[in-house]
Amino acid sequence: MGKEVLRSTVLMVASITTAHALEGDFKGFKYAFHGFISATGYTQTTPGFVLNGQGPLILLFTPSTSSTTTGFDVRQTRLTFSASGPSVMGGATPKGLIEIDFFGLNSPGGYGEVSVYPRLRLAYTELDWYGRNKIRAGQDWELLMVDLPTSLSHLAYPVTYFAGLVGWREPGVSFFHTDTMENSNLEFALQVLKSDWQNPLDFGQSTVQNLNVDAGQLSGLPGIEMRTKWTSANQDYAVYVVGHVSKVDGTRVRNLPISGGIFVTTPTRNWTVAVAKIGGKAKVSAFTLKGEVYTGKNTGPLIGEQLQFITANDVHESGGWIQLGYDLPNNFSIYGTYGIAADNKSDVVSGGGVRYQNQVYGGMIQYRSKTFAVGPEIYHVTTSTVSGSPLQGITYLLSANYGF
Repeated sequence: MGKEVLRSTVLMVASITTAHALEGDFKGFKYAFHGFISATGYTQTTPGFVLNGQGPLILLFTPSTSSTTTGFDVRQTRLTFSASGPSVMGGATPKGLIEIDFFGLNSPGGYGEVSVYPRLRLAYTELDWYGRNKIRAGQDWELLMVDLPTSLSHLAYPVTYFAGLVGWREPGVSFFHTDTMENSNLEFALQVLKSDWQNPLDFGQSTVQNLNVDAGQLSGLPGIEMRTKWTSANQDYAVYVVGHVSKVDGTRVRNLPISGGIFVTTPTRNWTVAVAKIGGKAKVSAFTLKGEVYTGKNTGPLIGEQLQFITANDVHESGGWIQLGYDLPNNFSIYGTYGIAADNKSDVVSGGGVRYQNQVYGGMIQYRSKTFAVGPEIYHVTTSTVSGSPLQGITYLLSANYGF
């Protein structure tokens, strides 16, 4: 396994070096290799956070006795390679992009946690007609993903994932049209993407599924997202509205001969995944305020419903997040963040679920010099379950990130 990883790394570096060496030989082609290295030291009051460290801020359990957990994490380190070429099809600039990080979970063996697998994030081709019209095909962010809470320790899994932020990545086709006005831009976007339901059933469950088909694809229909976004010319202000709808066919799950099954019980109904979201940003002097609110149902594939994928009945959900930042002198800044995802408790109980609400609040002090940034963060997490007291946890983090 180690030799294979080393061989793959050497080939990747060699290919990048070759690409730069050939850049001058193929006029009109441009290559770019970017990314960041992110290192986080953390201390938590419980080991019950999902993936811990730079992982999502949601609790699965809290021990009955004190169980402080300390570690270091680099899994959100990210590498992005892109290439663009001479114009085609009436002046469009073609581009290809691939992006990976290292949240592909641990490799086998006693040292798997320091030999983690890479994870595909983005892989798409694009045609861009002068920045006015774009078409993308491949795996890209859903249109639901517009803005994120600023953080150093939580970039792969933003601070408010499972606590007010919905949106994920899916393969599909996207169209973007931008009208440029005197002092602003207005974007209209449409996305046709793979309809998904679940893989896995819940945290910690097996993801073995050789057919690569779930109940979303069994509907025979793609998912649809639409977005309208207004942005000021200086990027200080933005307002957007976005929606998602997709179908899930549970009645045909029994047609899949999957060993062990994905569902606790085979569904006997079909259902709809739907979300509507509105958000925005305003930067006034040294202050930056941004946030989103959403409402929807059956939002598991969009990283909502606290990822439980309840099938017996619809689960309605609402939530949102807000962050206030302030730029201090000498390249320092400070941020305060709050987020909440709230499922209808009776829906969760009826469907046999466990979690119905997750809240996060905390903040960060950041020092940034060009592409290097360092700073401490602290977040308090409360995960409410249908029985017993809410789960409570605090994570203290110190991160150093360098972008290139």
